[in-house]
Amino acid sequence: MKTRIFAAAAIAACGISWTSAHADGMVEPMQSETSAAPEAAARPAPEEQAPSARLTASLSDEQTQAQKREATVKVQVSGVRLIDPSAAGEKPQAGQAHLSYQVDDDPVIETTATTMSFRNLDSGNHTITVILSGNDHAPLGPSQTLQVNIP
Repeated sequence: MKTRIFAAAAIAACGISWTSAHADGMVEPMQSETSAAPEAAARPAPEEQAPSARLTASLSDEQTQAQKREATVKVQVSGVRLIDPSAAGEKPQAGQAHLSYQVDDDPVIETTATTMSFRNLDSGNHTITVILSGNDHAPLGPSQTLQVNIP
């Protein structure tokens, strides 16, 4: 069973990119384009865009959450302002970013929310990746990978 992502507030508030959502809470990701936009080709390296950007992610109450088949990630960001990429026309802007969350190989959640909960996780080990992304959804460099074990 795929992980169900309960982030309705983040989805509604931040315009996460999905092609379809199903009644059971599952989502299907958008297909990626095969050619890069002209702006992407001229884009500076991530370190040049956000040299002072910092990201720190941690699991909140890891053991108790794992017993409930849940994981809550708390993120602290400095050096950039978190902004919905659609508010910036999805064009790179120095000093602006959003967060990209992913559990294992599930769809990526893109949001400005610094707390994200994942529920109904299957038993076993899971990898949660948090990436600081630019308005054009390209990684800016700072990222963190967390491991959670669901009994």
